[in-house]
Amino acid sequence: EEVFLVLTANGPALEPALPAILSSTHVAARDQSRFVVRGCEELPGFEAVAQAKKVDVDKVRPHVVQLVTDFRAAHPGLRAVLLECTELPPYADAIWHATGLLVLDAITLVRRARRAAAITNTELGCTECVPIS
Repeated sequence: EEVFLVLTANGPALEPALPAILSSTHVAARDQSRFVVRGCEELPGFEAVAQAKKVDVDKVRPHVVQLVTDFRAAHPGLRAVLLECTELPPYADAIWHATGLLVLDAITLVRRARRAAAITNTELGCTECVPIS
């Protein structure tokens, strides 16, 4: 079965809320089991998040990658990884390099949307249009 891994800072906090979140985004109830939450709260070095301290990205990186590769070994139908927490985007490239999977995070998606919005109408072929701001 195809599954999507949702990485978060605190799995026990997100997991009970996920069905409501998925429902609010129109994910059918029959498909919600395909979204599997894994928390990073037990990873060495990631306790800094709960302590409101700076995370040592280099220390945590191999543990995040290992979490994903172990999950993939147990779930060969893994199709993508969603980094739900804003502390997780620094690990996106390492996850992608280790797995080749699509890795999504909010910061990258916002950057892409901003770049897309920066295209002016004239760049799209409209010569009498007002630039998109």
